[in-house]
Amino acid sequence: MKKINRMAILGIILVSILLFGQMAFADANYPARPITIIVPWSVGGVTDLTVRSLTPIVQSILGVPVVVNNMPGGSSAVGSEFVNTARPDGYTILFATNELAIFQ
Repeated sequence: MKKINRMAILGIILVSILLFGQMAFADANYPARPITIIVPWSVGGVTDLTVRSLTPIVQSILGVPVVVNNMPGGSSAVGSEFVNTARPDGYTILFATNELAIFQ
């Protein structure tokens, strides 16, 4: 079995973010203010480092600041609940991991 290249995975994630943004937000003014990405894990972990490595690329494409906010606790439940109750306007985004499947 071949190992998947880390940059290929990051590329797939980035393309997914951009395609989702294209489809979900038809408003020509989006984004008009900074976007917050909630990472439901501690600073310095793999999830946090992945998001922080993608942030400069997303910022340059969207043209607005992208803020990474870590909200650890409850095996990602704290950050997930924060995003779940946030205003559904596309400015607060959860960087979800596979652990969320447990909560379903």
